[in-house]
Amino acid sequence: GTCDRLLCVRREAERTWGPIDLTVKAAIITPTLSHFEVPMFRLASTLPGLNVRVLHTDLRDDAFYDKDYGRVIAWGEALRSGYPNTGYASMPEVATAVFDWSPDVVLQYGYFWKGALPLFARMRMRRIPVVHRGLLTPYKNTRHNPLITNTWRAVQPHLLRRFQGHHYGGSYSEGVLKAAGIPKEQRFFVPYSIDTPYFAARADAAEEIENAAQLKKAQGWAEETPDLLFMCQQ
Repeated sequence: GTCDRLLCVRREAERTWGPIDLTVKAAIITPTLSHFEVPMFRLASTLPGLNVRVLHTDLRDDAFYDKDYGRVIAWGEALRSGYPNTGYASMPEVATAVFDWSPDVVLQYGYFWKGALPLFARMRMRRIPVVHRGLLTPYKNTRHNPLITNTWRAVQPHLLRRFQGHHYGGSYSEGVLKAAGIPKEQRFFVPYSIDTPYFAARADAAEEIENAAQLKKAQGWAEETPDLLFMCQQ
């Protein structure tokens, strides 16, 4: 088969040039660390043939004050444990580290953070394949200037087509990718993880069980109606 032929080619090449390292070096670039994403980082770091490094600028403590929530947020686990990662003071430092390491492929989180687009352009000029991961929605943000919003809507499909692949977490994001003309073989469904210590502990908490019972009662649902943990966008 094809694999047997490739194995023969590799053996012949190694006889000539010595051992060939087929390990894929994958850099993951993200401005922040999230308990929704960390389980994927840990899993990826255990896969054979994959050398993963996460480069980020999230230097906060695991428990930090969030201005949107108006209080200290803690997700009940060490977000930097269990996988190779390095935090930097700025994205230019991340860029330097990426090019020094020379990865075979990059997974980039989003493109709205400062320095994202110039870094993406530099990686593509060096022919480094870049896969995008981020939340995409078909709905316009009415809180922003409509001229800017409409202009961005016109530009977005062209930008999305510049990536070599896309991770998406749900149907909204996939719909935007389809509308932008991203072919199926470049779209990868990678759901956000809720199998974390925080959610596992909360699922068995007595107050949460009581909240679920009261919700069923208020909605007129049967007591044996299954409970589903719903994760909404932060």
